[in-house]
Amino acid sequence: MKEPLVLLLDEPTSGLDDLNTRVISRALRDYVTGNRICIISSHDSRLEPIAHEILDFNRFLPVERHLEALA
Repeated sequence: MKEPLVLLLDEPTSGLDDLNTRVISRALRDYVTGNRICIISSHDSRLEPIAHEILDFNRFLPVERHLEALA
């Protein structure tokens, strides 16, 4: 792997147990330093402790109400 300044991760812990999720979280904490950033798209609340910012799209567009309006 090269040394990217930006990591884009889509569901990096999908299907992983708690131990492997901790391994991924630790690896991300260790890698994302200095001017590196990581953007994670996930439904996994176990990743929240490593986040500097969280953008919850359900706050802006609750899926359930949005779908009901289309029905």
